[in-house]
Amino acid sequence: MGLPNIELSKIDRLALQKSATNELNLNKKTVEFLLALTPYIDLDKRVMEDLETIRIQLQIQRKTLQSILKEVIFHKLLFFKGGHYYSNFHIKTSGKAGVATYTQNYKVFSTAEYMNYTKNEQRLFNFILTRSIAPTQWQRYKVMELFKNKKQDKRGLDIFPTFRQLANALLSLVKNGHIEIMLVNRADQLNTPVLTENTKDNETSFFRFFGKEYLSGPQDIKEIKRLSNKTIENRLIQVRVTKKVVEQTVPLMASEKELDTLASANNFSYLDIPKKQRNLIINYKNTLFNHFGEVGLTIYRNMLVKFFDANNNLIVEYAHKDKAANIFMNHYILPEIRNIITAAALHQNTLKDSINNTNKPKFNELLCNGYIIPTKYIGSFIMFYTDKGSINHIIDLDRSLFQHAINYKDFKVAEEEWNLLKSQKEKIFADKSILVPEIFENPQQYREFMYTCAINGVLHDDTRLIELTAVTTRFQIKKAEKELKLSKVKQAQYSIMKEQLKE
Repeated sequence: MGLPNIELSKIDRLALQKSATNELNLNKKTVEFLLALTPYIDLDKRVMEDLETIRIQLQIQRKTLQSILKEVIFHKLLFFKGGHYYSNFHIKTSGKAGVATYTQNYKVFSTAEYMNYTKNEQRLFNFILTRSIAPTQWQRYKVMELFKNKKQDKRGLDIFPTFRQLANALLSLVKNGHIEIMLVNRADQLNTPVLTENTKDNETSFFRFFGKEYLSGPQDIKEIKRLSNKTIENRLIQVRVTKKVVEQTVPLMASEKELDTLASANNFSYLDIPKKQRNLIINYKNTLFNHFGEVGLTIYRNMLVKFFDANNNLIVEYAHKDKAANIFMNHYILPEIRNIITAAALHQNTLKDSINNTNKPKFNELLCNGYIIPTKYIGSFIMFYTDKGSINHIIDLDRSLFQHAINYKDFKVAEEEWNLLKSQKEKIFADKSILVPEIFENPQQYREFMYTCAINGVLHDDTRLIELTAVTTRFQIKKAEKELKLSKVKQAQYSIMKEQLKE
């Protein structure tokens, strides 16, 4: 039932790498904008933060934001649907170790040092970051692979016109503590000491390794051309991202932002809700998504809006009593799933005909209570409902099915789950009948009594159930006495009428 690991939205490693190699030619501010969205990308890749807030965060003009939006929409990195932006620059991933599809959202992306890099310096850093799934491990390159020249192969980086510009960019990244460099001469097996932000004379060490001719500036290209193939093969650059960079990541805040938006709309701060209760509510979101994908996410969002609109800042009071999350699940999520299950049950005749008649169309999805539900999820919804709900919820679902005259025998899709639900319902009725004296004239009265108790949420409380039984008993006695009195009155009236007829 559901996915083994929840998939979160992270930066698409390949997309960031393409922007670094210029295969995807994006403006510098556009890349910064896409990276700034990352903490607010939800499970379905919806952008949960207002773009105006991102604009202010990046300190860019509204005109610049409009240009960025045109660019990302043109490249299909963002799209607009149902009043919200969604990102294709991010992917859903379970974050398994060794999976090379994503890049973490490192804090470095939002630092002044990163923002102040030139476009090509940013590209170089992003290139080094995304070329390996373990960016703190050494990556080895021939010097000719990292700037534009005739001897460069397709795997390299050709965004730097000269060696000098490449060198300056590398040294700038080292200076800011974002990368480390080791220079390797394979001919004599000599390596330079590792160049870090803390080592001195990095520029001198770097250029001395490649020869004094590289200090001449404008002669870069000319001198590089004179290098022998043997020299080119032997002079190597090793680079790695520093541990300082990879150890600082930014957590996803999309779910927190969702709560913040709804709380603000109801004139209170979501921070007034204790963190434990916030986390429980968000965990329900992750659980629904884990079991039912995007339809589970839609259920959560719809019910969260209802929960906030109906309770307003009373939610804070409930939360401080450790009740808010339970109220949300028991009185919003589960009743909505009950309605979905009931709607799915109403489709059973159609599904039965589809299964039994090969000429009938097969249904992979059903419209249930306003949701498009894959038929493969019907059993999962039943199991989720019975697992997360109490006996009150199970009997309340039976009440809903009974009101729609739904027969358990008709179920052909998710037959095993329906039968399990039926067994659970029958056991509850049998167990509670032991506590209830024989005051009910027929099974229908007992059923109505159980349904009433389920709606009021008291079936799990035997003491309360016995009290209600006593009340019901007294009510029935009074009702019987009243009916007896009425019967005597009717008999007296009949006798009078009979006497009158004789006269």
